[in-house]
Amino acid sequence: MATDKILAEIAERMSDFATAVTPAALGAAVSQVFAKGLTWTERAMAIVVGIVVSYYATRLLVEGFGVPPFATQAVSFTTGLVAYQAVPKLRDAAIAALLEVIAVTQAQVAGVIAAAAGRIDAWIAARKEPRQ
Repeated sequence: MATDKILAEIAERMSDFATAVTPAALGAAVSQVFAKGLTWTERAMAIVVGIVVSYYATRLLVEGFGVPPFATQAVSFTTGLVAYQAVPKLRDAAIAALLEVIAVTQAQVAGVIAAAAGRIDAWIAARKEPRQ
């Protein structure tokens, strides 16, 4: 009795997962038609990347914006289709933005340190002068 219930729950979860992943997998598989010069390992990785990126991006849209189920499948398919080519570009853009933030922060910190050093020097010089 309990085993049947557990097996039914497992089957339902696996069905839900397959339903969520299938559009992404199909999108990633279709993208392979246009990919030239990839090895079988690279093609397999492209499909895996498409599924993983699409799975999480789609969940973000559903939970964050309440996208309807049909649109969710379309977004999942499209994300799976472009994910392998998009991820390196997104990564590079994120790294460039982070480096720019670091550079701006370093410049601001350097300016604050220089200003503080100037004030400290002025304070020390004022202390060294004899008082009248």
